[in-house]
Amino acid sequence: MYPTGQSSEYCGPVPWWTLSGTLTAAEIARQLDDMQQRNIREVILYANYGLEKPDFLTDEWFDTVGIIIGELAQRNMACWIYDELSWPSGSAGGRLPRDYPQYRMRCLNREEFELAPNESITLPDGENVRCCGWFAPGSVEPAELAAGSTFVNNTKEKVKLFVLEVKLVKSVFFHNIGTSGTWNQEGTLDTLNPEAVRCWMGYIHIKYQERFQKYFGTVIKGFFFDEPTMTAVDRTNTVPWTFDLEQAFQQKYQYACRPLYWQLFYETQTQQARQFRYDFWRLAGHRFADAFAGQLARWCSNNKLQLTGHGWPEEPSCQRLMINATGDLHYQQEHLQVPGTDYLELKNCFSTATAMGGDNPHWARNYIYSLKHVSSTARYNGATRTLAETSGICSFVSPLSRQRFCYDFLFAMGINIINSAVGFSLKDFRKYACCAERFMPYWKYYREFSDYITRCSYFNTLGLPSAKIAVLNPVSSKFAQSIIAADTSMRNEKTPFAPGADSAEATLSVLDALVRGHRGFELVFEDVLQDGCIKNGSLQLPRSEFDIIILPQAQVLDDKTAAKLAEFTAAGGKVIAVGNAPQACVKHSAEAVKVDIKQVYSHNLDYQQSCFAQEFLQLLETLSPEEFAITGTDSEYVITQLRSQDNWRGLFLYNAAPGAKVISLDYRQLPEPSAVVDPGDGVYYLPPRDGYITLQDGQSLIVLFDETLPGNLPAIKSAPWYPAEKSHHLPLKWQITGSFTNTMRPELEVFQHNAWQKIENTGYLNESADPDKEPFITLRGTFCIAAAVPEDLRLRFDSVNYKNLTVNDKNVTALPHQEVVFDTTNVAVDIAGYCRTGDNHFIVTVPVNPWFSDRYGIRRHFTGLTKLIEIMPLAGTFALDAQHRIAPVPTELSPGDLTTQGLGEFMDTVVLQSSFDLSNEQLTAKVLHCSNIPHTAEVVINKVKLPVNLWGYGGFALPEGVLKSSGNTLHLTLTQTPGNLYRRRWNGGLTPPMEFTLPEFSLS
Repeated sequence: MYPTGQSSEYCGPVPWWTLSGTLTAAEIARQLDDMQQRNIREVILYANYGLEKPDFLTDEWFDTVGIIIGELAQRNMACWIYDELSWPSGSAGGRLPRDYPQYRMRCLNREEFELAPNESITLPDGENVRCCGWFAPGSVEPAELAAGSTFVNNTKEKVKLFVLEVKLVKSVFFHNIGTSGTWNQEGTLDTLNPEAVRCWMGYIHIKYQERFQKYFGTVIKGFFFDEPTMTAVDRTNTVPWTFDLEQAFQQKYQYACRPLYWQLFYETQTQQARQFRYDFWRLAGHRFADAFAGQLARWCSNNKLQLTGHGWPEEPSCQRLMINATGDLHYQQEHLQVPGTDYLELKNCFSTATAMGGDNPHWARNYIYSLKHVSSTARYNGATRTLAETSGICSFVSPLSRQRFCYDFLFAMGINIINSAVGFSLKDFRKYACCAERFMPYWKYYREFSDYITRCSYFNTLGLPSAKIAVLNPVSSKFAQSIIAADTSMRNEKTPFAPGADSAEATLSVLDALVRGHRGFELVFEDVLQDGCIKNGSLQLPRSEFDIIILPQAQVLDDKTAAKLAEFTAAGGKVIAVGNAPQACVKHSAEAVKVDIKQVYSHNLDYQQSCFAQEFLQLLETLSPEEFAITGTDSEYVITQLRSQDNWRGLFLYNAAPGAKVISLDYRQLPEPSAVVDPGDGVYYLPPRDGYITLQDGQSLIVLFDETLPGNLPAIKSAPWYPAEKSHHLPLKWQITGSFTNTMRPELEVFQHNAWQKIENTGYLNESADPDKEPFITLRGTFCIAAAVPEDLRLRFDSVNYKNLTVNDKNVTALPHQEVVFDTTNVAVDIAGYCRTGDNHFIVTVPVNPWFSDRYGIRRHFTGLTKLIEIMPLAGTFALDAQHRIAPVPTELSPGDLTTQGLGEFMDTVVLQSSFDLSNEQLTAKVLHCSNIPHTAEVVINKVKLPVNLWGYGGFALPEGVLKSSGNTLHLTLTQTPGNLYRRRWNGGLTPPMEFTLPEFSLS
């Protein structure tokens, strides 16, 4: 059981294969060969916007899938089926809401009216009106009004009326747009209706079963669902509803929900209101989970398949949104054979800026919960694999070292399937909208990156995380006390919760302290806890035994949960209430369980105190000492995960913040370590003699606790945490060698409204381009050449679909030639003969992307994409000077920032060479050290190729006798991603500048 051992399961990356463009048999085979060479042996077939041919779910589509499956089988590869067009799951590309309108989603909507004194209104009527009322001045409870009645405000103040009405969801969602055959169908699936879900499955799951059942469980591993919800994703202030929901509520709880609907929308904290909210959201959440995820999981199990996927949202800070979108994520995930989540930023829990977090610098703590939720669910439902969708992590500014920094965080949280993304086609706008991994300069090294993922994923299949601490997800408190506000949103939540109702900050403070304090923990869910067994002062759950349970802001508890906690406390277990301690109960069933709420918890801490984390960790150490301890400067930024199985132990160490960390390991209850392995290269080292380990910037390590090492994995005596011998700095100067192509963005203008309008040189228009109104636009680009015109100067275009190209007012007659950058359609046009020293300009007419036409629907949601036009970069053998002018390539480059040495918009692989002499003493050096850089680096020394370095740390072990006293040559290959040239990314967002560094070298 070692991270580089052999596993019966595939543990490498499982990317979305983002199917767009035109799928041909030859290109399918070529791309599968390409991925197989990089140790990618499983993919998820994901139909995405921009799919031209075959059209989704047609006979031709399934014929093409048959070709893919056949090619996979020949290569001993496998696939999963993404169950929808784009996302969210639940439309069959628009077919279900078109063909079966009775199965379309309907939601309970609130409409409010404010009436001045003596003003009147006639209320709407009809069977869809479920509740009407008005609030008298000073009242927090409404008086009921009859639908269709006329109301007159006879008071002397303004009053508020409301109508709660069931309405058909008419939005056009992502899963109904963006292919050659979509028609912008309104609506989506009623996910609370199991019959509707079965009907939707008939378009997808059953069709795959009819055609490919013989491959189920072998070539086809299972299905993937993505972010289904029980309310409309674009209107987060509604409440789920289906035709028999009210009857089901009456049958389950023996009272009517219709007269009480208003309590879901308006703040009142009576016991009756709390009970109703708890009952309603528990019923709706379980109904949704069982009808959708539960039904799919059962079908998969019956067909030798597995189900994976994830819901939305997944973060505690989105409390209201999670409630009205899914009820509770655990309800859904507990059904899955492979619980999943998504993770779409190059961030970790210590990051201070996130896309979802807005102005909240501490929002990233949510990521601890969203990842740990998956591994905790798997612990209880018996799953062995956990998945994180990371399709957004690869961008134009994400070299492999940055991706590892992010993936190490996922591994530290227990994830063991990395679901990245590989684009089939990156024509036109798709280069901005899809994952560009396969077209990055580092792709040729991706086999080594896949091996790193395989080692870490395999490690996370061994045993279980050691955990004696459980953190409750206080779902009963959240359900009972949350109202659905008019501004419910993940980014724009303005309506405050009732005091004590918001559990987010208490939860995040607890999780942050546990991670920084290196305490093993799991989340625990009320449904799971209620079925636990108390024995010897511990709560025993499936594959778990907890001594401490933490209640973050659990002000209201399900009485069955409270009774179990009281029993646990009475038996000697420790319950720590963080924030407001439990004060009241809601009934789990018709008969209330008698419980003394004060007997539920043994300790109470205030998370709002500045000393909370310190007091909390000290209390935990007193109640249940950890099996190991880590100390050292900034050791709180080293995230740990201890896994165990029988007598085996393995400790994952992740350096989660910039800079090296020197830490001291106190093994306490653990045996002496037998080896340490770096999953980045799979090399084993002897354990540190004194307990001190240095984690380099961007490094993770795995400490193994075993008596012996396997014979085929001998320990290497020189370890990275031993003090390095004095190194000899090499004062190198570098020259570019071999073929070299640099690039630059021209300054751009667009001809609109009978005048030239300056636009950003990133190709971002001031207003969206609309091919229905203006199929072509004319652009002018300007650039300056500071010296002689480079002989190979050319303009790059996405395809041959341009016209009327002039350079310096001369018609360009040179024919375009293929120059693949992102796609085989890419071309370049030689323009050196039309250029001159000094200022230059070109004018060209290009088509507005036809995919932005209204018929394809992309412009409905991706307005940022529709502002993007191709930047048409210049390419050739040149550098850029400080004034952003084309200049000669430097004869010599110095270690340091290459973006200031002429390569500020470079996006390719460059080979550099240098030479040096050595003294006799220096000839005995064993390591060529390289300063930290984010890019991949490949070194050839004296014609001997050294292993490629993908990471920002480390050096190169030198073979015996490779060094010479004079005339040593170094060839260094560096890759640079396109982030500084293509500044725009998904939906047109602006990316930060990407560093490009020539490293320093030394010998020791």
